[in-house]
Amino acid sequence: MSRTLFVQQMPSTPQMLSWIALFLMPAVSDVAIADEQSHEPNMVGAVVQYGPAYLGSDRSTPSIIPVLSLTKESLFLRTTEGMLETGISKPINDTLSYGAQLAYEDGRTQNGFSNGLKFLSINPSMSYGAFLQYEDNIGPMPVDVIVRYRKDIDTSRGSQIDFRIFAGIYGGEHEKLNLGIFAQRTLADQRAMETYYGLKDRFSHRFGHVSYHPDQGVLNSEVGLWGAYMLCPKTYLVGYAEKIFLGNEASNSPITRSSNINYISFGLAFEF
Repeated sequence: MSRTLFVQQMPSTPQMLSWIALFLMPAVSDVAIADEQSHEPNMVGAVVQYGPAYLGSDRSTPSIIPVLSLTKESLFLRTTEGMLETGISKPINDTLSYGAQLAYEDGRTQNGFSNGLKFLSINPSMSYGAFLQYEDNIGPMPVDVIVRYRKDIDTSRGSQIDFRIFAGIYGGEHEKLNLGIFAQRTLADQRAMETYYGLKDRFSHRFGHVSYHPDQGVLNSEVGLWGAYMLCPKTYLVGYAEKIFLGNEASNSPITRSSNINYISFGLAFEF
């Protein structure tokens, strides 16, 4: 069993569901079985996740998010690399590939703020970009490394670069239980940092805080444990526990109420 079932946090919002529908229409229409050249089976499912309303909130909420891994030749739709994205992937050799992607970018709602705090909401958006990915085995251990550049379609929201690594630590293709660990670091330019954690001068008095203008730098770092258990052929109980640490620029924001963030999720996924 590969690490296909991994999925990272995304909010359950009407906007997100509309993006999923947009992504699924071109992808699912062409997907009947996993492409022969793909290392991953086609899978679909969902998990119930419990965690903060946004990265930095001290108010936790449950949400339902998708588990997706759909491939057809060079096209993909997935959540297996920590975010909802669709795009095209081309091999360089047996272990290295590159490609381009469109991805869902999180927003922020008033519901996530503590009592008495009011800041501006941020609508969800999309980003476009490119990635370089390495997939291989070190002995029996599967390893997946991806470097991804993302630029928001709204140019005022800037761009991000993330570095992600996954390693399987227990299980195998014919094992019922599979476990893996993952880590990611995300860097943001000044526009992206300002979008999510800045407070402009004209709004600072309105919200009772001094203005805040973060610089570019580390947006967040995360580590986690992923698991999948085969309940019956092609049906899996999946879950993960994750810890996220905000970078200094984000941690110092008046919008941030907690810099150490925990997520936990469980759900079902089906292979076809």
